[in-house]
Amino acid sequence: GFGIVALEASSAESVVVTTGIEGIKEAIKNNKNGLVVPENNPAEYTRVIVKMLKNKEKRKAFGRKARRYTLEQYDWQVITEQYIDVFQ
Repeated sequence: GFGIVALEASSAESVVVTTGIEGIKEAIKNNKNGLVVPENNPAEYTRVIVKMLKNKEKRKAFGRKARRYTLEQYDWQVITEQYIDVFQ
């Protein structure tokens, strides 16, 4: 599938921390609308989550950045215009 839940979370200014699994890697771009950690690395996953939890300012700023990026790339108006361009 496609990472629609991850996109919904990033559009709500939540920090998405994920691995590069199928579906998610197409939707979440590292340091743009989420944080991608290596697969099978629970220590790194934990480190990134704890880092965000401990720093409210950074978490909020990243959430705002993620929302902007997600809306610029995946807003239905943007997607509709891309489809129209393909079919013209």
